[in-house]
Amino acid sequence: MIDAAVALLAIGIDEPAIVELGSLRRPANAFQVDALVERSLVALGLDRAGEADAWLAAAALLAEPFLAGSMSAADLASRWHDRIGHERATDFLPVDVAELADQLEMSGSGGGRSLSEAEGAIRDAAELMTRLSA
Repeated sequence: MIDAAVALLAIGIDEPAIVELGSLRRPANAFQVDALVERSLVALGLDRAGEADAWLAAAALLAEPFLAGSMSAADLASRWHDRIGHERATDFLPVDVAELADQLEMSGSGGGRSLSEAEGAIRDAAELMTRLSA
């Protein structure tokens, strides 16, 4: 959860509970983390607690500029890969967004999906994350 808070801070979500959670040192006291996670989820407007919800919210927030047309699919894929990563994507998200980034990168070298297919998959994932986090 500390990683999720840091990811949210990195994209400009700086609610006080998220700042406090992101600044915790490891190993952190579980009771302190739980209380801050609950406050952070409330600050994000999430009505159910859970790490998956926080990562879903982070993925959706990262996708907002892309869906608004101010970010390329490659930039979104790179941000998802760098800030969420493979392990968290497969554990907490309905789509492995880090794998989509890898597929987009490979599309330029002739492996896997075509560039347009990879970009379409990224758009589909961005729209899905946004719908699910709403």
